[in-house]
Amino acid sequence: MDVSVFAGPTPGLYFVAVDQRFDRCDGPSGRVLDWWEVYAVTAQGEVVAKVPTPTTEGSDTNQ
Repeated sequence: MDVSVFAGPTPGLYFVAVDQRFDRCDGPSGRVLDWWEVYAVTAQGEVVAKVPTPTTEGSDTNQ
């Protein structure tokens, strides 16, 4: 797994992105396409919310 932490616009709130990495444990790298999870976390480590996974249905990326 890869984990990245980003500061958000709200002081004391961070976004933690968790990315699956099967290629690092001798498995195929494409078991689940584009698997990742993002959480909003306080500076004390409390998970406030899970960010919803974007869907392609009904979304327009050209706006």
